[in-house]
Amino acid sequence: MACGMYDMSLVDFYQATPRETFNIIKGKAKVQAEEQQTSWEQMRWQTWWLVNVHIERNKRLSIQDLARFPWEKKQERKSISLKDIKNFLN
Repeated sequence: MACGMYDMSLVDFYQATPRETFNIIKGKAKVQAEEQQTSWEQMRWQTWWLVNVHIERNKRLSIQDLARFPWEKKQERKSISLKDIKNFLN
């Protein structure tokens, strides 16, 4: 699996530590996810242009009105009080 999917030669695979192999797998997965994300964003942009051409100027959609992706959602941050920090440390 590692040799074919992750462009590792058999020699590289056997010489790599488990951590190196894991890092290669993790890095390739990140690259694939970024490529897929780019593809989705390109498709949304093209669709946005095609839709907005037919809508009046003052009623046009924003690009995120058309579709909002999971990686665009803001993560909510919890506010932590000084009292909570002191309780945690004690």
